Amino acid sequence: MLYELRVLSGLNSGALLPLTGTQWLIGSSPDADMVLYDAAIAQNHCRLHATDNGWQVEALQGAVLTNEGRRVEHIDNLEPGTPFSLAGIWLCVAQSDTPWETESAPATQADSQPGSHAPVAERPRGRLNKAVAAVCFILAIAAFGLGGFSGKDARPTAISAPVPKPQKTFLETAAQTREMLVSLLQQAGLGQRVDLEITGSDDIVLHLVGDDKLQAETQALLQHFAQRYQSAAQISVDIVQPPPPLPFRIALVVKGESPYIVTDNGLRVFINDEINGIKLLAINEEKLIFQGKTRFEVPW
Repeated sequence: MLYELRVLSGLNSGALLPLTGTQWLIGSSPDADMVLYDAAIAQNHCRLHATDNGWQVEALQGAVLTNEGRRVEHIDNLEPGTPFSLAGIWLCVAQSDTPWETESAPATQADSQPGSHAPVAERPRGRLNKAVAAVCFILAIAAFGLGGFSGKDARPTAISAPVPKPQKTFLETAAQTREMLVSLLQQAGLGQRVDLEITGSDDIVLHLVGDDKLQAETQALLQHFAQRYQSAAQISVDIVQPPPPLPFRIALVVKGESPYIVTDNGLRVFINDEINGIKLLAINEEKLIFQGKTRFEVPW
């Protein structure tokens, strides 16, 4: 399951941070994982943690408020989709495949909560009512004047705020692209079934066995990647056919600085050695990679 941190309001509204790892610093510092430029945000405002029970927000140098408007030192067991506030800037953790909807920040209820740390001073209601009445009077005169010059009845038009769209993160190098794809594959449980290669032209090739389910899962992951990232490297998929029967039997696999395999007749085969038209390309944790007429993999 892939998750991301979404910014719902403020100067960075629409920004997101893919949540790969276990903790993320949020603040105005350029070293933060999620940088927010609003004036109320402290340099190291808070830290988001991934725990066994879900998500936790830990206040550091700035104010952290729940969706009910209560200022707290930390939020435990934060549910995905539940917004929280950093000094008036609303964020939430959400599954990456859930759509962005128009988010209305919950009304702050700090003045109605007995445990609030920031009591709100009582407003001078008499002056406020007079000011509101004066503004309404001026608006009424303006509306009447405009109606006199218009041949049609003036009807109010509802203006809806645009839905914030997530901003794509640009990955400048093939190494950055590979690192992000490896992280996404591991989160999706595909890390041991898909091999990533950086070609000589700094492009990315995903090698996977020709399994229909694995192909569908990989394509869905690449669509998710394309929605959130833009890469300077070209990404392609190489479908590896199921391994043909080897013309020899493998008796032993030896790892180390110079890994090799031993056949049943005692022959040692090192990386890039060829036997009976089959070249040994790599020895990984769980499989051997060969190149014959086609590239194929053999689990061991």
